[in-house]
Amino acid sequence: MTAHFYLDDPNAEICSIVLTIRSRHGNRQSLRIGTGISVNPLLWDSARERLKRNTHSTPINNQLDRIAAAVAEFHDTAVRLLKVEPFPYIKEQLLESG
Repeated sequence: MTAHFYLDDPNAEICSIVLTIRSRHGNRQSLRIGTGISVNPLLWDSARERLKRNTHSTPINNQLDRIAAAVAEFHDTAVRLLKVEPFPYIKEQLLESG
């Protein structure tokens, strides 16, 4: 499973950060989910898929790290423990956790 963060519309003044997940499990699907986080695209580091480092970026970058860790945990739970397709489970868990 791979998870990547992208800007929804990098040409806008403020844009949403979107999470895209791809899985090698099953039929190699992908899932795209909004994170609920909006940022100024000038502050985005596309290579790191995080905000550029400054005093205001740490809370948002930490939140993105928590989202990525949760997605990895949900994926592993779906595939290894529950033996179900990961994307419906991941989406359900993310929506429940807010």
